[in-house]
Amino acid sequence: MTAPDPIAGIIPPHNSEAEQALIGALLFDNRVFERVGDRLQPEHFAEGIHGRIYSAISTLIQRGRRADPITLKTAFDHDEALADVGGSNYLSKLATSVVTIINAEDYAATIRDCWERRAIIQAASDAIKDAVARDIDRRAGDIREALENELIALDDSVQTGKGPQHIGTFGTEAIATAERAYKRQGRLTGVPTGLSEIDHITGGLQPSDLIYLAGRPSMGKSALAGTVALNAARAGHPVFIATPEMSGEQVALRSLSIRTRLSSQHIRSGQITPNDFQRLMEANTDDLVRLPILVDDTGGISLAQLRSRLRRFIRQAHKLPGARIIDDKLATPLLVVDYIQLMSPAGRRREQNRNEDMSELSRGLKGLAKEYGVPVLALSQLSRAVENRDNKRPMLNDLRDSGSLEQDADVVAFIYREEYYLAREEPTRKAIESAEKYEARFADWQTQLDRVKNIAEVIFAKQRHGPTAKTALFFDPQTTSFDNLARDGWSRTEQMRTAP
Repeated sequence: MTAPDPIAGIIPPHNSEAEQALIGALLFDNRVFERVGDRLQPEHFAEGIHGRIYSAISTLIQRGRRADPITLKTAFDHDEALADVGGSNYLSKLATSVVTIINAEDYAATIRDCWERRAIIQAASDAIKDAVARDIDRRAGDIREALENELIALDDSVQTGKGPQHIGTFGTEAIATAERAYKRQGRLTGVPTGLSEIDHITGGLQPSDLIYLAGRPSMGKSALAGTVALNAARAGHPVFIATPEMSGEQVALRSLSIRTRLSSQHIRSGQITPNDFQRLMEANTDDLVRLPILVDDTGGISLAQLRSRLRRFIRQAHKLPGARIIDDKLATPLLVVDYIQLMSPAGRRREQNRNEDMSELSRGLKGLAKEYGVPVLALSQLSRAVENRDNKRPMLNDLRDSGSLEQDADVVAFIYREEYYLAREEPTRKAIESAEKYEARFADWQTQLDRVKNIAEVIFAKQRHGPTAKTALFFDPQTTSFDNLARDGWSRTEQMRTAP
């Protein structure tokens, strides 16, 4: 079956008059290029000859030469397209018919808008052709993702940014940020985690920051991220959780376990009382349904999909139940990714290895943080090299097998539970060992285990805008949740900092 041409009979959006007026303004006064050169490219012109004239003009100006009908004549002496519209006389006509150069920026905006509309039509047309063709080698999902990638690429090319600005402009923005922090009188400037020691170290999860929380399996990465997400949402910050690893139901179950302090294992296995079940029902009604949290449990979610869904989330976040307005603005949203190794890079090349995949995904997550001004809390696995060391506390070197995670990150935090490893080193009695020696060894092991029971270390190995430090949290294995920890009136963070 031959796919119909969906744009047959449609006249692509264009404005020849705007193109002629802009080129004429450039030929009349080359200084116009300073106002439009950074936002307009030759391919933006609908008329091919206009694009080539614009390209020649920009080339001459960038070489420090004058661009006018005379200097351009040689370049177009043998251009048949220009000959069809009057040859070199056409250039002179454009230059002499200029009424004003004041509207040059409006002409450029019109040309770009028409180009963007043509690009949208073409992308949609390609998607329609592919969808109608029903190629057995291409699933509908592949076509949809290709269309998303085309539109995202278009969005990237349109979002040209503000361009260079005087440092005083950014200084004004910095003062505004400082003023907001001053008015908070020492309160957090970022999204609160609800864990006092972490908030003290970071000032909250900061907008535009990429924060990696890394660790070996069973250390509690997902549990800590889930605790942070719940605490942030309860403070009114909208939270988007992308979890290729767990289902949305598992995320909700863990949240209910934390809220009710009921063992998640007992909830799953049905080992609860009627009163416990009633507590679960009330927790769901009184807590979960009132929190500004969206969960996307798409397996192997791609960067393009995540970006598209985050954009929609940002636009609709103010409508979520529990979302707060702070200083006339929506409380800063938070994106949680659990975890990066389960994501799929967009347009993966066959020769691309996993390290390159991670680099691409990491750069993409940092781009999302900057583009939308939100903190991105991304979880990451660590290499098995950690298990081969006597001291199994993670280090930055352990991230090097994961692409460019370390260099892209604003914050790198590791989670480590010594209890997990000690519990697996329970002494056994040796054949030639006396009962007294074995009991002494066992007692020493038990003492060490008691010392670290329910304690998790969070090690801030990198913090671009703050100190490196480490702190400790209370870990509840029954609810797989974290809470603040203090001993003898001393902050666990300070104890670690001052330890010899």
